Amino acid sequence: MLSCKHQEYTVTKGDVLLFSPGGNHACIPSGGGTLGCRGFNITREVMLDLAEEVTGRRALPGFSRNVVSDEGITCCLRPLHELVWLGGGCCVRKSLRQGMVGVKGSSG
Repeated sequence: MLSCKHQEYTVTKGDVLLFSPGGNHACIPSGGGTLGCRGFNITREVMLDLAEEVTGRRALPGFSRNVVSDEGITCCLRPLHELVWLGGGCCVRKSLRQGMVGVKGSSG
């Protein structure tokens, strides 16, 4: 169960959770199970830089949806997370930029 912006969501394996910078949230595993997730914590400054690079505006994004069920996005984020985890620093910014353009251009 995810609580974000005064709404509750049921999340399932493979869902992508998006939190606006500085936004509060809470996740509670249901049915006595464990909660497993991978995440990116992008600093405010880096997010501002990326947003400006992609949109031309230096403004923090706000996400209209907090839960996205899209296997295509999930499949792109898994290898990116592994790259970060393994320390592929120089490639990460480029991958994030390409991912933001891809997500921006997707329907939803």
